[in-house]
Amino acid sequence: DGTSENINALSINRVGERLNSIFVVRYAGVDPATGDALYFKPDGKTTTNIYDPNDKVIVGVFDPPHFGGLTNTVNYKGIELSAQFVYMFGHKIYNNDRTNVENPAYAVSNLNKDLLREWQQPGDITDIPSPFSDFQTATTRFVEDGKFLRLRNVMLSYTLPRMILDKAKINSLRVFVQGQNLYTAFKFKGYDPEVATGSLLGSQYPQL
Repeated sequence: DGTSENINALSINRVGERLNSIFVVRYAGVDPATGDALYFKPDGKTTTNIYDPNDKVIVGVFDPPHFGGLTNTVNYKGIELSAQFVYMFGHKIYNNDRTNVENPAYAVSNLNKDLLREWQQPGDITDIPSPFSDFQTATTRFVEDGKFLRLRNVMLSYTLPRMILDKAKINSLRVFVQGQNLYTAFKFKGYDPEVATGSLLGSQYPQL
């Protein structure tokens, strides 16, 4: 039928859908009465506290449908300023790091400060389940918006005037300062939203 599906995988290839579509169970929050994690059934309305991989649906794509860059250069009396921006949007990232540091049973390193919002008693309204709730990773709880705008490269340079160069018997001389990846605008809860596979696996530090 043209479908490549693994019930334990995070993606699916299905006829009529984009390649590497994200295929997970939709997270519905926390039951205020019990602290259990809640999940949507395929109809998108009914919720349950029982995780069922058969309730997976397509919730987006890993591969960015929109990406590109823009370079602008300004010159004035030998001074040149060049700036390059790159962007991506329309895709999502699976934050595997959060499946570790938001797991109450994680014992390798520190836990995420968001666990301070864990459900503790009946009536608590929060997005972090009780530490005794069944912890599941293949849900939209860990799927985030991957869009970003990055200032990839900035260069400020000065080319010495011909008159000065001739006196010094120099053909050309240009001095410059350059910076890379100086600023990135994003909402992703990781160090760097520019991931190669659509899934943040292991600690990834900002690009240098």
